[in-house]
Amino acid sequence: MKMLAIICRMDVRVLVTRAVEGFRVSVIAPGPPVESWLQVFPDKILCVIGLEKAGLLSPEDAADTLDDPFDEEYSMLVVHTKADIPTILAAGFHPHSPPD
Repeated sequence: MKMLAIICRMDVRVLVTRAVEGFRVSVIAPGPPVESWLQVFPDKILCVIGLEKAGLLSPEDAADTLDDPFDEEYSMLVVHTKADIPTILAAGFHPHSPPD
C-alpha cells in the first residue's frame, strides 16, 4: 500500500529588508496560527536567486526585483505568493517567532 504525502500550499508574504548583515527575508503565513521563517542573504543577487529557486519569486518577478532600487531607498519589498513548509525549510529558512 502506497502512502501519499499531502503538501499544503498556503498563502504567504515574503518581506525583504536591508540589514547590516545583508538582506533579511521573512516568510510569513498569516495563519491562524501565524508562522514565520527567516533567512539572511549576504547580497541582493544571492537573495533574489535564493527566492527564485525556492519558488517564492517567479523569473519575471526576480528580474524586476534586481532592477528595483528598494534596497537603496530604505524601503521593503513585499511579495504575496503561495508556498509549502517543506519547500521553505529546504530552501534554508529557519522557523522564527514573530514579535507579539
